[in-house]
Amino acid sequence: MMGLFPNPGQNVYLITPSFFESVSITSPITNRTATVRVKNFDPTYKNIYIQSATLDGKPYTKNWVDHDFFIQGKELVLVLGRNESRWGTREEDLPPSLSTRGGVNVNAVDEREMRGLAGVGDAGGMGVGDVVRRSSKGDALHLPSPREDGHGEALGMMDY
Repeated sequence: MMGLFPNPGQNVYLITPSFFESVSITSPITNRTATVRVKNFDPTYKNIYIQSATLDGKPYTKNWVDHDFFIQGKELVLVLGRNESRWGTREEDLPPSLSTRGGVNVNAVDEREMRGLAGVGDAGGMGVGDVVRRSSKGDALHLPSPREDGHGEALGMMDY
């Protein structure tokens, strides 16, 4: 609701449109105040898409900030509009957990497999060490990790 959503287990906060025109948080460690401001704020919530952003007055295209935002007391200004935009959608704008540099290539995962990522080890989901590749038809193939439970299901994190 404040425009920043924490990604558990990481130093990453995903940027989302705020439900408020301005939100400020003072760090108890540094006593500096971090602020999220919204331009084109619409109390009827029709302007719900981020068109652009600035961080401390400089253009900002990443769709996330790290904890330094709070510690250093930075200011994030979000410009909202009624139509979807390309803001924050380039590969270099994605948070570390969604990049192709250190995890699953999200371009190679179909919607069914992506839903399974939320429940690692769930039936139909992906387990630790699983690999996703494209078949010659373009379908996403789920290749379980070498360690299986004997029924073809890859073992999830909690099973190790």
